[in-house]
Amino acid sequence: MTKIIISLLALGLLLSNAQATNYCMAIRGNGELMPAHWGAISQVVQQKGIPSKLSGGSSASITIFLLESLAMNPRELNNTQKALLVKSFQGYFEALTQTEEGKALKTIIGDERLIRKLKEIASNIEKIDLGPETIAVFRRQLAPLQVLLNSKDLKDFINPEFVKYVKETAAMSSENRPELQAAILFRKNEITKAIQQFGKFNAVTDNTLFFRPGLVNFKSISRIIGQMGDFYAGVKLPNKKIQRSIDQDMSAFLAKCAPGSEKLTWQQINKQRPFCRQLLGRAVLTRRSAAHKMDVKSKRISQRVGQNLKTYPTTAILSGNAARSFRAKQKSYRFSANPNFGSDFKIAQSNLKFGYWGNGGELNRISSNLKNGLLTKNDEKSKKFLSLGDATWADVISISPAEPGLSNFIDVSEQYVSAGGWSDLHPTLVLKASGCEDIVYITRKGGESKFAQDVMERLTDIDGYDWSDWAGLSARQIVMKRSRGNARDVGPYASLWSKLYNMANPESSIQTSMKTATSTVCTNWDSFNAKKEINELVEEAFRAPWLEQTDQACNL
Repeated sequence: MTKIIISLLALGLLLSNAQATNYCMAIRGNGELMPAHWGAISQVVQQKGIPSKLSGGSSASITIFLLESLAMNPRELNNTQKALLVKSFQGYFEALTQTEEGKALKTIIGDERLIRKLKEIASNIEKIDLGPETIAVFRRQLAPLQVLLNSKDLKDFINPEFVKYVKETAAMSSENRPELQAAILFRKNEITKAIQQFGKFNAVTDNTLFFRPGLVNFKSISRIIGQMGDFYAGVKLPNKKIQRSIDQDMSAFLAKCAPGSEKLTWQQINKQRPFCRQLLGRAVLTRRSAAHKMDVKSKRISQRVGQNLKTYPTTAILSGNAARSFRAKQKSYRFSANPNFGSDFKIAQSNLKFGYWGNGGELNRISSNLKNGLLTKNDEKSKKFLSLGDATWADVISISPAEPGLSNFIDVSEQYVSAGGWSDLHPTLVLKASGCEDIVYITRKGGESKFAQDVMERLTDIDGYDWSDWAGLSARQIVMKRSRGNARDVGPYASLWSKLYNMANPESSIQTSMKTATSTVCTNWDSFNAKKEINELVEEAFRAPWLEQTDQACNL
């Protein structure tokens, strides 16, 4: 009898664990604040394991890729160990700062003198003497850049399009032709803006935001993230001796650092047990060094989206006439001398789609369910759903995080151009349409991103509604007036902005999306500076309230 009871208990435990992982996760993209994802997600993984489906765009596409990689790890991991590995994403990047490339990146980002020098070069580009002596001086001044150029992962970290633009401008300046002066001045201003406005995401006054080449090449970033994915997926190196050393360090890390870590952040774990950071860091750097020496390419980054876990990363898409118009405008940008270039670029709403990658059959079912679902058939965001079909993770991570302000718009295919992953920051409806019943939403307090709304307004006609002819009406009069037409198309909620983003509109896409979540992890990540307060950022997200669907406090 005792054995039967133990067997039943064991079976019950197995079934409860299987049920606990049968949930989905929607992740709100947040740019450089991405470490907040890991803090928030680790508390969910501690309770429920790795989700069975994931969706998100921009930086969330990177987090999705890492979670999928972790789900592939062949080790038998309990939830505490899985949560620890999510927390250790932060530790992986800490370890990278010990590499020559990491030190170089840190130097470049933090070196104000170097930034001033780059701005000076931009404003006086016609005075640059590209002779051997000047180049030698530049090499000494920009030694960290040389390290990046010698790195297999980061040799093209600086966007080749930006480098080409600078070289073209320098060549034009050297010709000393009066008819080129206006174009040279325009280009110098663009180079300066690319440096000064990097990552500032100003879609209101920055006319060339959609066309100007960014500083960073996201294909280079995808290679770094790819190696990280291999590490967490447990992809083996061909050298068995080195792989055995990595496995030993990771076994020790999981055995010694997971117990008692349930209520601790990565920083707190390492304050109590400094050897945890050392074990992880040694495994990370050993694998990275060996992969470089053996020229081992990432396996994970070349795999297809949804191949190992059902995932739906997303990005904004220009289609039809909008894609053709952008490409024509992009060509003319290279030769422009107009200081107001780009201010008149507008596209039709029908040509702006919200694209999702994944298995084609699954995406077709999602599309059908969005069109026919009671919640979504009249929802404006759902109407913009577009299946982008099959893609590699290299494609996705090179495109979705490349937001305006970091990159110009990027070709996805002959048909489509990506405008960045700002478009669906609350992708619960897509997950619901895929069959998810239990959806955890990782987000922050407040409504839609101001940047997303600004980009939408710059791109399309999405003006707010004129309330003047509704002023002074009672609630009953408003109801009566709305009843004379489609309630969604007249009155204070009639504008497309209101249908998409208005938190006061109970039928808006953002309200419908938030209500669709079963529960919400409500962080306050916008209150932190990612460059100076990363540990505080992660801690706040880790301890953020986990709210039930009926609690709308996170919307406020």
